Amino acid sequence: MSDEEERPTKIQRIERSIDKEVAADVQMQVSGIKFANMLEVMNFAKLMATSGPMVRPFFRENPGACLAVTLQAIKWNFDPFAVAQKAYVVKGRNGDENVAYESQLIRALIETRCPLHEDTLNHRYDGEGKNRTCTVWAKCKVKGAIKTLEWTSPEFEKIQPKNSPLWVVKSDLQLLYNTQRDWCRVHFPHVILGVNDYDDMVDSPIGPENARDVTPATGLASRLKGQSQDGWNPKAVHEVVHAIAGEINHPGHPEKHEHHSAVQVIPDGVSQVKEDVEWLSTNPPKDYGTYRQWVLHWTSSMADKDAIQQRWVLDRVHRAKCNLTYDEEKEIELNVVQDRIEKLLNEQAEG
Repeated sequence: MSDEEERPTKIQRIERSIDKEVAADVQMQVSGIKFANMLEVMNFAKLMATSGPMVRPFFRENPGACLAVTLQAIKWNFDPFAVAQKAYVVKGRNGDENVAYESQLIRALIETRCPLHEDTLNHRYDGEGKNRTCTVWAKCKVKGAIKTLEWTSPEFEKIQPKNSPLWVVKSDLQLLYNTQRDWCRVHFPHVILGVNDYDDMVDSPIGPENARDVTPATGLASRLKGQSQDGWNPKAVHEVVHAIAGEINHPGHPEKHEHHSAVQVIPDGVSQVKEDVEWLSTNPPKDYGTYRQWVLHWTSSMADKDAIQQRWVLDRVHRAKCNLTYDEEKEIELNVVQDRIEKLLNEQAEG
């Protein structure tokens, strides 16, 4: 028998560690599905992990993650597959991966689990521009009495962090999402305990592990950033690439670089920057179609999943300028970015 035939699969290894006698005594029920015991929940999670496109890539062949999201769905009395479709992985500045939930799911949690006297939350906007605020309120049953509970957001410019691209392209909608979440945390914190969204997870300035090095940088990475306050500046980066080429060939005399090719004399990473500059100069992303082509371009040239995830976060400047809808952005993230990462992982496993 070959080594491949003897080696157990991930799901088989998980199954061997389950105490089936103990699990069989735990009874659970979720919306539309009744589990007789914990063992059935575990078996459901294993099936969920093999459901392919019915779950997002990080749940596939990952019964542990499927079990966790199923238990969460049971607690909320939601469909496990619906919850899984609204969950996604966010990578923070320190490299940690965490699960966040879409604002649509958070809204559903609030309206189904808070003691609302009416069916939905109410909201209004006040002010304009940087002074704009959102107020959310609802009539709720509190200790046998009907009370109106309210929460008003800080002024728009004072809200930090603003990681979601919706802050740029659909600011009022994101302001509502942010305010309704805070309303729930103030009045009924147990309802969304442990539930975070994109703004909670990405580049959070809270905690020592997220401290930033503010020492002025003079190396290659800092010079490649260009000087534009609007984000990526192809002209500035193109000039830096050629200047670096001159410094490498003639230290201290960058003016002598005119007969040398930047691609030949600078490291591969900077060569890739030059290719990106040329791409953006000729094919600047303006809408969903051109932005999707841009992401296909740079993901195809990268072979490190962490670097791809980090670049996807940083590329939100381009997404904002293309006015992508939420569904369009998620489609690109799922079918381009995550697909590339999945292919890399499969190549590593086969290697």
